[in-house]
Amino acid sequence: MHELTEQALLARLAERAGIATDYYDIAGTLHLTSDDTKRAILTAMGFAIDTTASLIQTLQEWDDAPWQRPCDPVRILRDEEAGGPLSCYLLLEDGKEGSLIVEWKIRDEANAVVQEGRAGPGLTAAEVRFIKEQRHVRVEIPAPHGLPLGYYIVTIRAGSLVGGIEGSMRLIVAPRQCYIPPPLEAHQRLWGLALQLYSLPSDRNWGCGDFTDLRRIVEWAGKELGAGVIGLNPLHALRNTAPYHISPYAPYSRLYLNELYIDLDQLPEWHESKEAQQQFLDPEFQAALQALRQTRQVDYNAIATAKRTMLDLAYSTFIAEAYSGEEPHLQPNTERARRLERFIQSEGTPLELYATFQTLEEERRLIQSTSTTWHDWPKQFLIPGQPVHEYAKRHRKRIRFFQYIQWVAREQLNEIQRTAEQLAMPIGLYHDMALGADRNGAEAWIYQSVLALGADCGAPPDSFAPEGQNWGLPPINPHALRSNGYELLIQLLRNNFRSGGAIRLDHVMAFFRLFWIPRGRPASEGTYVHYPFEDLLAIVALESVRSRTLVIGEDLGTVPDWVREQSHRSGPQRTPAGTLRTFTRCGVAGRPF
Repeated sequence: MHELTEQALLARLAERAGIATDYYDIAGTLHLTSDDTKRAILTAMGFAIDTTASLIQTLQEWDDAPWQRPCDPVRILRDEEAGGPLSCYLLLEDGKEGSLIVEWKIRDEANAVVQEGRAGPGLTAAEVRFIKEQRHVRVEIPAPHGLPLGYYIVTIRAGSLVGGIEGSMRLIVAPRQCYIPPPLEAHQRLWGLALQLYSLPSDRNWGCGDFTDLRRIVEWAGKELGAGVIGLNPLHALRNTAPYHISPYAPYSRLYLNELYIDLDQLPEWHESKEAQQQFLDPEFQAALQALRQTRQVDYNAIATAKRTMLDLAYSTFIAEAYSGEEPHLQPNTERARRLERFIQSEGTPLELYATFQTLEEERRLIQSTSTTWHDWPKQFLIPGQPVHEYAKRHRKRIRFFQYIQWVAREQLNEIQRTAEQLAMPIGLYHDMALGADRNGAEAWIYQSVLALGADCGAPPDSFAPEGQNWGLPPINPHALRSNGYELLIQLLRNNFRSGGAIRLDHVMAFFRLFWIPRGRPASEGTYVHYPFEDLLAIVALESVRSRTLVIGEDLGTVPDWVREQSHRSGPQRTPAGTLRTFTRCGVAGRPF
């Protein structure tokens, strides 16, 4: 490796990291990826490449990395498919294989042991590698078989009689294809309406469409018109401050819902709050609401302020009447309060961190300035580590408030899908999941370790944008994502596949490759980064089947032949217009409506 030039070293590392050496635009023009772009993207991925020596070291670390951890971070098996063996790695002196023992346990999502085994002594190393004169071996164990679909943790202990290693990996057993609703399996044609929920006018909402407006649309279209589906814009959480934080395609977080869609009239505690009702009935407040209903554009700032104030009052009444005790030892006394507690428990750490971020942001904007982002926070709050955990313990009451908001929103949305099911709509709500999230929002803060914040994603020149596009969204780092067991993707799919019967994945080509642009540079200096599409689409298939959700991928833009070829091997169907791609065995399934 030392005999290679710096340019050759850079090219080798870029290739291993999945950075394209070139690409063709929609007009068939070949674009070569410059060394400068390769350097910038590798740096955004977190690689040290400042000097020739650091390039050599980084390449060596790349090659050695699998051998210096006990096992791979994640392994995916297709249902009823004979997978290859699992591997573990350990230091072992030559001639010690005779004393080598490997033990393993597989636990399901309830932490129950579902399979276990033992091999040895007397195993044979499948492969040997010397790293700094130390002998590392790879040992194979049989692939699990007969496991139901789902997520598992495999714990492996391996070593000789005098010592060894212990490690764990995520095992994912995925179906061969996504869920397809029975009417589509039977080749029935369905139709429905598509709408932007925020744009729905009514004489009862607060200036933008809400979940009650949506429920009425579902009842009308499903009962009176015989519609099978209602298509929606992304309902992701937004900061709701114009002009820069209102796009549903650059959300605050894709994991949670926009509180602007909550209908306060459906909250018992809002009606029971004397202060809330007094403010609501005030002639000035009513006049302001009427003005909001009549504006040509949605006034996000005003609506968000009004609803947040009322949600605060409703929550205070709810805590006072439905709980006993004080934070952090509140005890629920009503079934509604117990439902909230079950929701908080089931959502776990992601919701805890989301609510903590909102609490921190609210506080820092008062202390610093209203334009402050998390990148400007004090050092101890820049990552969700121990200082943030300590902060959360001190601000439990406010954090629970933001958890309450998400519970209220999710309950109202779930009820709408139940209404669609009661009306026998074959699909019901058809959601939309954005490609990425705002780099200054909650999702980027929580999952910053798997994002490339030094890059933007976009698109090369095409018929829609001859100069290319820079969407300003940080791309997911495929290597960090895999090292983390694909956790962010799993959470995104799980949260977005709820409360509906179908979902559109924006820019589905990102499961194969995504156009990265070094931060601060024009789209012309970008190039493609490749992703482990077989793994990603297997997870899509698993979450689709578990939630019984039809998945549709949008494939506008520059789609190379190899992507279509890879998709075709998995049985894709395309709409006549070519604006949607639907996958079957590969992971994204369905047919055009």
